[in-house]
Amino acid sequence: MTEDDKRILPALIWALKPADLSVLQACLQAAPDAEILTSRDSANGYFLAQLARMGLAAERPEALPDDNAGLAARALNEMTTGYVLTAEGRAVLPQGIKFALSRGYPPEESLVENSTLAILQKYATAENAEAINKLAGLFLEGRGVPANETQAAALYRKAAEKGDKLAHNNLGILHILGRGVSKDLTAAHNWFRLGAALGSTGAMDNLGEMYLKGMGMPRDPVKAAGWFLMAANNGFKQAKCKLGVMYAMGDGVPKDDVQSYIWFSLGIADGLDAAKERDEVAARLTKAQLKEAEKFIAEWKPDRNTA
Repeated sequence: MTEDDKRILPALIWALKPADLSVLQACLQAAPDAEILTSRDSANGYFLAQLARMGLAAERPEALPDDNAGLAARALNEMTTGYVLTAEGRAVLPQGIKFALSRGYPPEESLVENSTLAILQKYATAENAEAINKLAGLFLEGRGVPANETQAAALYRKAAEKGDKLAHNNLGILHILGRGVSKDLTAAHNWFRLGAALGSTGAMDNLGEMYLKGMGMPRDPVKAAGWFLMAANNGFKQAKCKLGVMYAMGDGVPKDDVQSYIWFSLGIADGLDAAKERDEVAARLTKAQLKEAEKFIAEWKPDRNTA
């Protein structure tokens, strides 16, 4: 066991449930995985590594754009700013704070300041779904508060019941992993479906993964491709490359190298590293097919009605 292994071992043990010790043993017996054993030194890191291994989408709010970061930071520091309750009892946040909560604040990799935590708790108490969802994430990750998976799951459920689409996706993931809730693939599927209906692209992609892998149901690559297509058309970039793979293999869709090239290219345009896969498909295309594909890519617009 390397020194890095010894350093990370306590964190891994702390992050795991007793039932998951076999996973820890497998990690330590396998060839060292730099992403898990060296650079990941927190429960949150292990959680994200689990998701990556399973191909699940841990949907995050968008990061704050640089030009609006100052506005959001000032709003979050205005501790005296109050909220207004509508006739239905729903908390309406000041514009700056609402913007910050919905666009990825606090940053996922930063320390959580006491003032930020106080604001999240304040608006969570005021029954604001976005604040409840963000607070749940802090309890799951142990940032600013002691890690508490049960509390995180309860808060995610509360936010989901108030209509937060990201919370639906988060609850589905927790049910797959059995963290803070029972390991229940049927429940995960139901939460993903509800989240997808609200527009959660991560939930759409995760439904595709469940059907593709036969998680809690018979494997159905046709349905998987349908959910990946919906996720891709609604902006989930990873789903585009998944479609590229499916068209290259003829899995759930007709084998079609032109379509595979198109979807890999669209994923690359979104910043994904799929050049090798795209080039392998390109080598099988004629010049006419490449021209056809490039024209389609240049003119492509998402069809958000596609399921």
